[in-house]
Amino acid sequence: GLRIGNASVVGTISAAFIAVTVIMSVLFLGEKITLYQSLAIIIIFAGVILTGLDFKELRQNKSPAMNKSIWLAIVAMIFWGIYYTFIKIPVREVGWFFPELITLLLAIPIALFMMKFKKTKLIVPDKTTWAPVLGNSLLLSISDFCYNYAVSKGMVAIVAPIAGSYPTLFVLLASLVFKDPITTQQKIGIAVTLVGIVGISFLLV
Repeated sequence: GLRIGNASVVGTISAAFIAVTVIMSVLFLGEKITLYQSLAIIIIFAGVILTGLDFKELRQNKSPAMNKSIWLAIVAMIFWGIYYTFIKIPVREVGWFFPELITLLLAIPIALFMMKFKKTKLIVPDKTTWAPVLGNSLLLSISDFCYNYAVSKGMVAIVAPIAGSYPTLFVLLASLVFKDPITTQQKIGIAVTLVGIVGISFLLV
């Protein structure tokens, strides 16, 4: 989806897994959230959408590639929603470490199968790309371990919205590191997301 479509659109739709996760955790894990917590989750979700989506560009771009990338992003959203909901079960049974380790080990044969299915050749990264590739792998693994530890201590319905608000941090870092401009809509989205996160944090105290 990222390769063929608009990165902000694909990223925002994929990040909507927080809505799927909250709904499924309430329906299938029996978690209970209060009215005020629900409101804070909705505020976070709205902030992520405002931060990530360029509504003007979305209306103008109706290419087949764009449409396909949106469907792929929806698939990612649903699968992430399922994964981040039900990872709670093995975490509850065996702890936060081994479920993530098993996930990482299973990812290797799945990736090789997808490469064969899509007829993709394995390209060895050059010197300039080794650092970003290794850094990405390390940070992604740490973040998943942190998520698992968080849901071992609290509710999925609360942890997932906070973890899923990463697009706001992405926009801020892109602005600071790559000097990408931040639009007024994105500034509002960042502020709204922070309000939701602070609100849900106070509700847990």
